Amino acid sequence: MKKALLFICTMLTITTTALPVCAMEDSCGDEIAVTESMTTKQTEETPCQVNLSLSADEAFTLSVYAEIQNKDSGNIYRLNLYHDNKYMDKCFVGEGNYKVLEIASYEDSTGTYSFTYPEDFTVKSGDTVDLVTMISEKDSKTPDIKRELIEQNTSYESDFPVFHEGKGLGQISIEGTQNGRYELAIKITSSGVPGGFSVKYSLDDGTTWSDEKLVPLHGSLELFSQTENGKSVSTGLTARFITDNAKDATPFVMGDYYYAHISDPKTSVVSDHIGDSSVEMEITPLDSSKLLYDILSEKDLSFYVRVLKSGMAGESVIEISLDGGKTFMEERITPKTALKFEELGLKMAFPLSDTYQLKEGDIYKVYPYRMNYVKAYILAVVIFMLTFAIIIASYLYLRSKIPGEDTWHIRVYDPDFHLPPFDKEA
Repeated sequence: MKKALLFICTMLTITTTALPVCAMEDSCGDEIAVTESMTTKQTEETPCQVNLSLSADEAFTLSVYAEIQNKDSGNIYRLNLYHDNKYMDKCFVGEGNYKVLEIASYEDSTGTYSFTYPEDFTVKSGDTVDLVTMISEKDSKTPDIKRELIEQNTSYESDFPVFHEGKGLGQISIEGTQNGRYELAIKITSSGVPGGFSVKYSLDDGTTWSDEKLVPLHGSLELFSQTENGKSVSTGLTARFITDNAKDATPFVMGDYYYAHISDPKTSVVSDHIGDSSVEMEITPLDSSKLLYDILSEKDLSFYVRVLKSGMAGESVIEISLDGGKTFMEERITPKTALKFEELGLKMAFPLSDTYQLKEGDIYKVYPYRMNYVKAYILAVVIFMLTFAIIIASYLYLRSKIPGEDTWHIRVYDPDFHLPPFDKEA
């Protein structure tokens, strides 16, 4: 009897889809929740149009559905997005307040993809509302940054070296003068070309991330940092997105990383050469993802190299100091290739030493340097005080040259006063 009653209730639900669908219960009291998804045509009751489109690259071919609910009436409208309709669909609704219940893929059972979309919106009579959703990764407090990064092989200029991890052929240039030190990471959150793809960026090695930013058509995105009170402050840097290398493919691919070390503007590495040789010395990190200044300062290193015997690489003799010339290692022949200091994470090379000679007596120095603004402020105060003192002294000196009242002879005008007669003979 119970099975027969349940079958009749089910058949009634199927054959009356035009009527409002509500929860029903069997004889045991168990509720059967039924939700109807509707599509509609434009009528006097549904004069408003809602358009939904998905921003996806050509490689994405899964079907996607979206459910929109009228919060006033409870009606739910389903839109279907798939490759054949270019991920665009529309429905006609009545005036009211709406929210997006869900956007998901039919075929994605593992939750690999998630979608960004506005949750609440209002439709007025006769309105057409355009909603755009994008494929994105599920939110994470600290998204992983892949560390096996490769420096871009580029023909354009970038003020800072940029490293890339991923399959896209697009390139990024970081330009400008930084206002601070930043560990910059840029992640592609949807694939495409400038004007049609989004990114988010981190200035602190992935601890915090910006909101998603749509890269404009001109391909440049100014980078901002956030203060504690939520204000945006310019970093002085701009990311320029370059598509020259990707003529027949999507240049920027979702999930790719671009990474750049932005050094503190108050720090630098000083390289000094005293002598006449045309050969210069280079000190570089073994790990290109690290900054030379950090290695030198953390390990308190100051390279001081002196040439003891002239000659080319493999012939000349040098001695090396790591403490600015206080102590030296054993003398050694100048290497033909880079000399590696594995424990320090550095390597030393003498480019052009196979063409030109190192000359005896030449000295090479490489050391970290941090600007000391305290000394500059003290010097500025001293200069100001000296200038002020000179101005006061000059004023007092000039004031002393003005005759006093006892020196002036003020004569009251006397109409009867006449000068003595002029003596022509004199």
